[in-house]
Amino acid sequence: MLLLSVTPQEQVNANDFRTKSLTRGLEYALNKKEINYLKNFLASEDETSLINRYKSFVNAFPNAQWSIKECNTLKDGRTCLKIQITGIKDLNGERYTLKSKQIVGLTIASEKIIRQDLINEETVIQLGEKPLSISLNIPDTVLTGEVYDFDVILNKPLGNALVAGGLIPISDQQILNQKSPNIELIPLGGGGLFKSVKAPLKKGIQKWAAVVAHPNGLISITKMVRVVSNSEEVEL
Repeated sequence: MLLLSVTPQEQVNANDFRTKSLTRGLEYALNKKEINYLKNFLASEDETSLINRYKSFVNAFPNAQWSIKECNTLKDGRTCLKIQITGIKDLNGERYTLKSKQIVGLTIASEKIIRQDLINEETVIQLGEKPLSISLNIPDTVLTGEVYDFDVILNKPLGNALVAGGLIPISDQQILNQKSPNIELIPLGGGGLFKSVKAPLKKGIQKWAAVVAHPNGLISITKMVRVVSNSEEVEL
């Protein structure tokens, strides 16, 4: 009985240690732009694609910084990481400010990431010298067929200022190609963008792009929403 109670604990501790080591290593490599070191964590079959995407992103935001924390292990046993990315870029006299949050599920073998699945993601890019304080009222997970709110709230309403915005679904290919969608803008109230949208009838992923234009700049939002068929799947 003693062996049965001790051995699982040793295994958990070993897994925790490997996850912490991986987390620290990834954070260091991403922040220091150490591509050769980053390759140590990637399986060879995915290495080229991931490195090219990383290079493209860093080219857009050279000073981007990553903060990576461990989440509770997912129900299916995958390692879970919570990632926050921030960055600022000045281009042609204009300032772009990036804030992104991601939840990623990793399949790991032989100390390398052999598969990564983006589970939740929201990214906000603001154009303007002083980014506005905003809140996003958008669920991470919804049930099939559910009507839910997609709200981009300006924490300090702009009153009678001219504000316009729009929202459209986007595809995986548009995201992969980093291609900005054409979003039709309509006049909004000074408090932000408030929409009701509907989840599809099949489980999967729903992805959105939204824009809010205001007198001092532009706010661009991309959001990923998990669509599940029953309430038990809401918890990861």
